[in-house]
Amino acid sequence: MPPFSPETKGRPISPTPVYTTMKHTGDSGSQSLIARPQWLMPGDDGVTPTHDQQACLPISPASMSYKVLLENLPQQLHPKKNGKGGRLREASDAEDIERRVSIRTSECAFKFKEILIKKCQKYSQIWLHTHTKMRNALNPLVMQEIMAALSAAKYDDSTVVMLSGLGNVFCSGIDLHYLTTGDRKVAAKEMADSLRDLIRKFISFPKLIVAVVTGPAIGLGSAILPLCDIVYASDKASFYMPYAQLSQTPEGCASYTLPDTVGAAMANELLIGGRKITAIEACQLGLVSQVYWPTSMMQEVIPRIQHMALLSGKVLETTKLLVRSRVRTKLDLANDHECNLLAERWHSTECQKAIEMFLSNDKNYVL
Repeated sequence: MPPFSPETKGRPISPTPVYTTMKHTGDSGSQSLIARPQWLMPGDDGVTPTHDQQACLPISPASMSYKVLLENLPQQLHPKKNGKGGRLREASDAEDIERRVSIRTSECAFKFKEILIKKCQKYSQIWLHTHTKMRNALNPLVMQEIMAALSAAKYDDSTVVMLSGLGNVFCSGIDLHYLTTGDRKVAAKEMADSLRDLIRKFISFPKLIVAVVTGPAIGLGSAILPLCDIVYASDKASFYMPYAQLSQTPEGCASYTLPDTVGAAMANELLIGGRKITAIEACQLGLVSQVYWPTSMMQEVIPRIQHMALLSGKVLETTKLLVRSRVRTKLDLANDHECNLLAERWHSTECQKAIEMFLSNDKNYVL
């Protein structure tokens, strides 16, 4: 599908369904990063629709039921009016700006450097493929690209967003090398601010997010999973949050979501004890929805996502809102508290030494 153009009169149209990514060319002059996996979009011949077909393309649901439900939720879950209704007006203006930015982002055909985007029928795929030393690690640039991709998916015809990582690692968590270079206090603040915005995006994102964990999920890679709606994991996946070893506090709302999901005792075992668990254990604890055999995982997961994507977008969004409404405010508070602490903790001498010691042992992470 073509990107947004003036002819569409303000309707956000999904970009052409192909992989587009920027690769650091350096001196190698190598070709594309990956071959096009056939299972990502069966039967997709990449043909651009005609102008008449474009006019018939579905637009993201207006979600009237979603909006009506939001208006009737408890007052603490949405902004209060001041004397002139300024806060509600500010929220509306902010969403209008986000919509325009998302449309301009889609106009660039999803040209990202650190992630890959695949637009499929009624759903989008976001693949981590970073150029960080730690495989699929998250720094401010990567977080910014993920947020831009989610903003684009929010306003296109997708009803589901799939999040996964290319290669044998799902996500290595925060890019620790970023925190140990340059002005470390500035780096810590930039990382904390970007993390705050990313988690806010996950908390407020109205559509379904399906995480597909194909390998190790370390630190933030594990912490964000409870913020996703469904989590599928490969049998070879593992989950590890070495926060105490790194001399840092939890992130990604893990201080709230883990006790709420697995209980206080096991949450302490994971966050303080640094226990590494398997996919089967994660499924038994409620962190993972279902575990698949690695060699056939995508052949089973993709049809499931395709089926979900064809369901009513309004129903999916409203159901998600109902499920999340009881914890939305608590998640926002936990995110703010965690990021405020991390901004101070990451540049402390104790934490910096712990990070350097952690990075000195290759067994702690995957290069």
